[in-house]
Amino acid sequence: MSLTPAPAFDRPPTSAAEARRVLLLLATYFGAQLAMRVAVSPALELDEAEQAVWTQAFAWGYGAQPPLYTWLQIAVFALTGPSVLGLSLLKNLLLATTYFSLWRAARRLMPLAMAPVAAATPLLMLSIGWDAQRDLTHTVLVTTAAALSFALLLGLVAEPRQPLRWAALGLALAAGLLGKYSFAAAAAVMGLGLLALAPVRARLREPAVWLGLLLTATVAAAAFAPHGLWLIDHLDLARDHAAGKLAAGDGGPARALLRAAGALLASLSPLLPLLALLFGRALLRPPAGAPAPEARARLARRLLAALLLAVLAFFLVAVLAGGARHFKDRWMQPFVVALPLLLIAQAPWLAEHRHWRWLPRALGAAALLWCLGIGGRVVLAGWRGQPDELNLPVAELAQALRQAGVVPEGPFALLSNDRRLAAGLRLQLAGARVQAGPADRLALPASGPVLAVVIGEGAPADAEHAAWQARLGQAVVGPAPGGGWALRPLYARPNHPALQIRVSRRP
Repeated sequence: MSLTPAPAFDRPPTSAAEARRVLLLLATYFGAQLAMRVAVSPALELDEAEQAVWTQAFAWGYGAQPPLYTWLQIAVFALTGPSVLGLSLLKNLLLATTYFSLWRAARRLMPLAMAPVAAATPLLMLSIGWDAQRDLTHTVLVTTAAALSFALLLGLVAEPRQPLRWAALGLALAAGLLGKYSFAAAAAVMGLGLLALAPVRARLREPAVWLGLLLTATVAAAAFAPHGLWLIDHLDLARDHAAGKLAAGDGGPARALLRAAGALLASLSPLLPLLALLFGRALLRPPAGAPAPEARARLARRLLAALLLAVLAFFLVAVLAGGARHFKDRWMQPFVVALPLLLIAQAPWLAEHRHWRWLPRALGAAALLWCLGIGGRVVLAGWRGQPDELNLPVAELAQALRQAGVVPEGPFALLSNDRRLAAGLRLQLAGARVQAGPADRLALPASGPVLAVVIGEGAPADAEHAAWQARLGQAVVGPAPGGGWALRPLYARPNHPALQIRVSRRP
C-alpha cells in the first residue's frame, strides 16, 4: 500500500546559491566566534578543561558522561593539536550544524524567505545563543543531535523511501544518546509530538516506514553498543550522577513542577518576550482579511502544541515518578530547540507584519553582542578585579617554567590541585600528561619526570605544596618571595594581587 507524500512537509526546490548563502552566514558568524575565543585567552573554562584532560586517552566511557564529545574532540585534536583552537573549532562546528539543520527543517514548514530568519531564532535564547558559546560541551552535542533528528524526521514523513536518511536518523539518535543519556527523553518527546499529526500516523501504514524504522533502530543500536557494554559495568556511576543532579532541589512535587516550568520559560528567553513585543496577538492569529493558513502552517501549530504537551508530560513523569526536584534552563535545550521555528511556522502571515523587519535586525544585534561578549567579558572581569578562569595566566606560567629550565624534555607527568590550571598547561607544554586533584589522591608515576604545580595561598596551598615536596623531593625556587611565581591574572590592573604558584618536581 502506498500513500502520497505529506504535502505539508514537501521540500520546495532550493537553489545551490541559497544553500551557499546560508553556509556563508554560518561560517562568518561562527568563524568570528572561533577567532574571538582563540584571541582572548589561552586559559580554559570548566568544560573545556574537562575535555583537555579526558582527551589524553581514548576510552569507551569517561566518568558519568557519555563519551562521544570526547571522541570527537580527540579527532579534532588530531588535526589541530591540543589547543584552544581545537576546543573552540569542535563547539562551533556543532553549533553551525544545529542552525543548518534548523534551516533545512524550516524549508519544509514555511515560505523560503522566512526560513533563514526562523532558523536563526535560537540566537535570541540565552541558553543557546550565549551559554552554549560560553561553556557547554555535552549539551551542545545533544542539541545538535536534536535539531538534526528533527530535520531528518520531517523529511522522512514527506519522503519515507530514503534508506540513507533512515540510517542517518539512526546515527543522529545514537549521537544524542552518546552525548547525554537524557537525550532519550528528548527523542521520546519529539516522537510523541510527531505522532500527534495525522499525516505522520498515516505513514505508519506503509511497509517502507516500518523497514526504515527497523534500519534506524539497527544503526542506532550498533553505534551505541560499544559504549553500552561499558555502561553495563558502570551503570551505578551514571545513575547516581543523574539522580544527584535531579534531586538537588528542595521542596515537594508542586515546587519541582514550578521549577521545571521556570526552567522551560527561561530557556526560551528573551525570545518569547521579544516576539510578543514585536507581533502581539498576530503570533497566534492572522489579521482580519488574511487568507486561511495553509496546511503546513496548521500542522506546525498542532506539532507545536503536541511538543509542548509532551514536554509537560515528561516533567510530570520526571517529578512524580522519577523524584526530580531540580531543573536548569540549559538542560531544556534539546527539548525546545525546534519550538521557536514552529512558533513562526504556524504564523506565516508574520512575514507581512510591519514589525517583521525588526526580527532579523534583533538577530544581527544578538550575534554581534554574543561575539563581543565572548572576548569582552574576560577583559572586563580582569579590569574590574573579578577575574575568572579565563583570566588564568597559563601561557605566562608555561613560559616562566621553560625559562627556569624545569620543564622536562619529552613526556612527563604534570600534577596540580586545579583542573583548569593542569588542563591549560597541557595545551602549553608539549609532552605533559596531566592529572588534577589533592596530592594524597593522585597516583604518582613509578618512574619518569614529574612536575607538581600548586596554585593558591594560605594554609591549604602551603599544605598541598609541602605534600608534593615530600613526595617528589625537590621544590623549584622561583622569583616570588618564599619561592615560586607570582603572576597577575590576564587583563588585571597593575595593583591587582598576584596569583601564587609553587612548583615541586622529580627530575
